[in-house]
Amino acid sequence: MDLETFLNEAPLYTPQLCSDLLDNYRLGERKRSANKGYLPDSTSTELKTIRPLLYCSNDACKSPRYFELIDDSETIVVHTLDSFNRLSFCCSNCKLEIKHFFLKFHSYVPSKNEYIGFETAITVEKVGEMPRFGKPIPKKALDLIGGERQLFFKGHQCENQGFGIAAFAYYRRILDAKKDKIFDKVIKVAQLTGGYDQLVNELQDAKAQPRFADAIRTIKHAIPESLLVNGKNPLTLMYRAVSEGLHNKTDEQCLQYATALKTVLFQFSEKLESAMKEDREIKDALKLLESATN
Repeated sequence: MDLETFLNEAPLYTPQLCSDLLDNYRLGERKRSANKGYLPDSTSTELKTIRPLLYCSNDACKSPRYFELIDDSETIVVHTLDSFNRLSFCCSNCKLEIKHFFLKFHSYVPSKNEYIGFETAITVEKVGEMPRFGKPIPKKALDLIGGERQLFFKGHQCENQGFGIAAFAYYRRILDAKKDKIFDKVIKVAQLTGGYDQLVNELQDAKAQPRFADAIRTIKHAIPESLLVNGKNPLTLMYRAVSEGLHNKTDEQCLQYATALKTVLFQFSEKLESAMKEDREIKDALKLLESATN
């Protein structure tokens, strides 16, 4: 894994073996010294300069952008002991978004007649990141989550740190808390689409159930096709995840379920808003055309 991939993908406190980290000129000097029969100094090395492609959340960008290393970053890595370095980057487009990475470079002491060179892989670990690690959360998903945002952020943080059981538990609590809001949005789409009276009645009755899984068990009729995610009913998919529960599941398995649950919820929130917008536009267009012929 190279440094740019590490910055983008590695969660906190997850050591990764990384290569292509260090300054090529300094490594070249070491190789030339070794070729002449000298054992070069490998106590420290400067990191190579990179322009990582990172997501910029500033309103002027809202997309992946190249980031430039800020001058006061700590780029000298000491190899004889654990080295803690802060790397700071500024968006090259808006010049406003700043990202800070706090990294631990694990010690690497070369054996006799060995030196740190191009082939050397070093263990690196994120011990801090600002803004917090993770892919950007879609606005429509945050709107759907509403008042449970803090609960979601806790789950999101647990997921990013690899705590599967905790992340899954937080996401399941969000579904229980927001089931009525989710059902109300499905009802709106069903009413706009037409022909789903039985589904609407089932959803209204299901809101009386205390938990999301219990509520979904009572729903027998299909939801509008416009809400399907890759041809599947997202309510059923999320039900299968939460009904499995945490029993007899490893932390790694719970992490997979938590990530899948969040992914489907994100897609479902997009589908709900898109379907309501499309149905309104179609009904408004039909109403206009019908009035024009009268």
